[in-house]
Amino acid sequence: MNIVSHLEVNILYLLLFVITFYINFTSVLNNVTPDSNWTSKCPSQCHCDIDGFGKKRILCSKETLSYIPIQQMDPNIQVLAIKGSQNKLHSLSIGRIFGSFFDLERVVITHSQIPAIGEATFWPGGKIRVIDLSHNRIQSIQETDFIGLDQLDELNLADNRISTPPSAPFKHLTNLTSLSIARNRLKTLVPRMFFQLKKLETLNLSGNPLVAIHPDDIKDAVKLKRLYLADCQLKRIHSLIYERCNRLKILDLSNNQFNSLAANEFKFLTNLRSLFLDGNQISSLTDYTFNGLQLDKLTLSRNGMVNLSPCAFCNCSVTILDLATNRFTVFGPRVLAPLSESLAILRVANNSHLVDGSTSIENLITPLNRLTRLYLSSVNLDDSFSTQTFLGSSVTLVYLDLSYNLLINISETLIAPLVNLEVLNLSFNKMRGLTPVFISTLASLDHLKSVYLEGSHWSCYRCHISPLKDWLNSQPIPYESTCQKGTASCVRCSTPSDLYGRHVRDTNEFDLEWCPDPTISLRLATSEPRIGLILALIIIVSIIVIIIVIVVMYKSGGAVYYTHEDDRLSDKTVFTIQQAARATAMAFSPTAISSSGSSPPMSPNADTITSNHSSPNSHQLHQTSKGAIQKSSFTGSHNKPSMGNKKASTGSNVSSHHQTKPKMVF
Repeated sequence: MNIVSHLEVNILYLLLFVITFYINFTSVLNNVTPDSNWTSKCPSQCHCDIDGFGKKRILCSKETLSYIPIQQMDPNIQVLAIKGSQNKLHSLSIGRIFGSFFDLERVVITHSQIPAIGEATFWPGGKIRVIDLSHNRIQSIQETDFIGLDQLDELNLADNRISTPPSAPFKHLTNLTSLSIARNRLKTLVPRMFFQLKKLETLNLSGNPLVAIHPDDIKDAVKLKRLYLADCQLKRIHSLIYERCNRLKILDLSNNQFNSLAANEFKFLTNLRSLFLDGNQISSLTDYTFNGLQLDKLTLSRNGMVNLSPCAFCNCSVTILDLATNRFTVFGPRVLAPLSESLAILRVANNSHLVDGSTSIENLITPLNRLTRLYLSSVNLDDSFSTQTFLGSSVTLVYLDLSYNLLINISETLIAPLVNLEVLNLSFNKMRGLTPVFISTLASLDHLKSVYLEGSHWSCYRCHISPLKDWLNSQPIPYESTCQKGTASCVRCSTPSDLYGRHVRDTNEFDLEWCPDPTISLRLATSEPRIGLILALIIIVSIIVIIIVIVVMYKSGGAVYYTHEDDRLSDKTVFTIQQAARATAMAFSPTAISSSGSSPPMSPNADTITSNHSSPNSHQLHQTSKGAIQKSSFTGSHNKPSMGNKKASTGSNVSSHHQTKPKMVF
């Protein structure tokens, strides 16, 4: 029983394998073999292949064409793309030439100078979903141009010369969901222009000099979700348009001439998610301008805006807000507080008119709790910037741009709380160096992937650059990801002049000089070892100690030398230091010194006093000095010669028998 069961199972597997193989083989025959055949028919000016969606495609973009080589094309193609460029324009015209292409789904003919579409050009066109005729010279359109295209989903007529279309030109396109007539020459929208476009969701009219739009012009497009009206010279939008297009999710009014917005301007657009108002002339926002809106994106850049009312964003939520490139001079406290729980991305860059940039940015950002990306370049931030500014978003912030500001000594406490920071841009500030503590804090940010430091006034004096150089030499990943060797994104020396432009990491120890101004050294490199200062202090203290020792020795006593002769009893010579003799003489015989009027003559070879023929007073002075020295200084075991045992001798005897035995007493 088990054997039969196993046999049946094996047979079943074999049958399944055969069936699967047959299906795959048939598929290969149906898909590969015909493809090989149809590509052999490919026009020489074109390229034939299978696109990313598995569709048979003919692409003609290599050479300039003067006609479409329909006769050389396989009638089973699904995609036809003839693309020129601004530098290589085709010169084509189209008519009823697609009648044999029953499988055609997508037609793209751009930069081809097509002057018109023509009646029923795409007939039968039952499978065509997309037609792109942008960047041509089409001057007019007629309702008959689109006969047979009842399955068309997308029509692109942008960048042509259409100026005066008839009423209801698209009435045959009942399934159309996307229409672009951008950058044509439309001055007005004709009545019922969008008649029968009941499924239209995207309408792009940007770049047309419309000046104004009447509510009836687009009343047939009741399901519009995306309306693009940029660069249309509009000064206002009638509130009825908002009311009739209340399904709008995207509204682009950028680069127009709006100079004000009323309170509750967009109250009917409860489904709106993206609102583009950049590039207008809106100088201020009143209270409750965006009342009731829940926006994913709001752009207000390039408006020359100078003021935000305290409640401009009350009762609304915004995820991405762009206030860049305006003329704000100050941001009041808590002006963005209504967005504290919704705002994730804030752009305030290029507001260079802020008088006190640091305080204004603190007012703007401090209330925000969910910021992930913050752009603060060129807003006049300086070192007074509060380190508490980012605390509200310390956990969520991943991108911080502080470039093109006035930061000199950036504090590590500014970035320390940003535990999830991935990108930090500090480029083009006024920094000369970074402290070891800041470098350590930077290295401790575990999620940091990129740090930009180029363009500041990096001082390559040792006291300024050493901590940064040591960090760069360790090849940290955040720096390596932005600095490719030899590119402008690397940290380069600004001073001294002989190192200007050098990559800091390429300098060596012999290149780095000490700071010429010690006050700068101490201020910017307080944590660096002050070897020079310590050596100077040691030398000064040593000199002072030596001077004190000399003074003490001088005051405590001197060295005394004396000699005696065995052969002369009447004469003697005493060798002593002149100062000690004078001090002793004055102490024991002041009258003798004062009466003599001068000191005994000095020998040119030594500090000695010599007397061969001493007078009684002089002899007495010598005896007294000798006795004083013996009493006060002599501590040895030497015997003094007695006067009675001395014998007189001649000068020759003195010369021949004189022997000196110097002794030093301290």
